[in-house]
Amino acid sequence: MLKDILARIDARLEAVGLTESAAAKQAGLSNSAIRDIRRTVKAGSNDRGVSTRTLVALAPILQTTASWLLEECGPEVVPKESQKIQQLLLRAANASPEVRAQIEDYAEFLLSNYEKSRATAT
Repeated sequence: MLKDILARIDARLEAVGLTESAAAKQAGLSNSAIRDIRRTVKAGSNDRGVSTRTLVALAPILQTTASWLLEECGPEVVPKESQKIQQLLLRAANASPEVRAQIEDYAEFLLSNYEKSRATAT
């Protein structure tokens, strides 16, 4: 499973044109985060995995979702509008509960408008 996750990370790294250390750094992770996953896979450690926090942090940088990285569920590429919303929500995670609730409400409003515009475009 970890080998499959790493393959999906590698595919997205290539698609967005980033090195593993640059992507990790942009995601707020250690520069060696992806390299550590690669080492684990090469060592054949089948009992180790990757944290949800790591996948959630990498997903917007790789222009995808954590669920696609984890299990290849949903679309591989996230539309730019959704990427912006993901990044805002990740940054809002450290805000006070009141501010976080306001940001989440606004993100839902934006997403609803986006979905409506896509529905009328088809």
